[in-house]
Amino acid sequence: MSAPMVRAILAGTKTQTRRVVKPQPQMVTDRTIKPWDGDADALLSLLTKTGKSCPYGQPGDRLWVREAFCDARKALLGRVLYRASGDVACGWQPSIHMPRELSRILLDVTAVRVERLQDISEPDAKAEGVTTIWPDGPRDDGGPNHYTVDVDHGHLNGPTAATVYRMLWEWINGEGSWDANPWVWVVQFKRVTP
Repeated sequence: MSAPMVRAILAGTKTQTRRVVKPQPQMVTDRTIKPWDGDADALLSLLTKTGKSCPYGQPGDRLWVREAFCDARKALLGRVLYRASGDVACGWQPSIHMPRELSRILLDVTAVRVERLQDISEPDAKAEGVTTIWPDGPRDDGGPNHYTVDVDHGHLNGPTAATVYRMLWEWINGEGSWDANPWVWVVQFKRVTP
């Protein structure tokens, strides 16, 4: 996960993640194959029955989070450093290379469902870890730095969490990826403290 998402998990604000269903589900209507436009619950049932369950976990599964790190145990610091914690290191290792024993975050999957990307609700967008978005400026990886919702006397100033999530989705998945409105796996989780 990216540093902002790791920070959101550590803060307890990220309890969901969305991942594109691959391949996108299709249906046959009038001898024509077209994208699935049926009910989400029916789709989940069909995917499960055909052995195409969510590859990102099922309720009861335990996941470990990979994040950018620096194994400084052999150096003078004698510990593992994590980019999301703001540690300073000489050379970050990408999350894909993190060995299991260096992971500091465990998650229990509590629920899995499918939905169209654009069907995300405001509470679900907040559960994705976004708080609201107006960038403070670019991060060192070029992405948005931080987003804040300013609520003043019951009025929302600035974008909604769903709007911020849309911006985040497009930054991660590319321009036009939101408009494609793919079916996504929605994986809900809770952090496990060892």
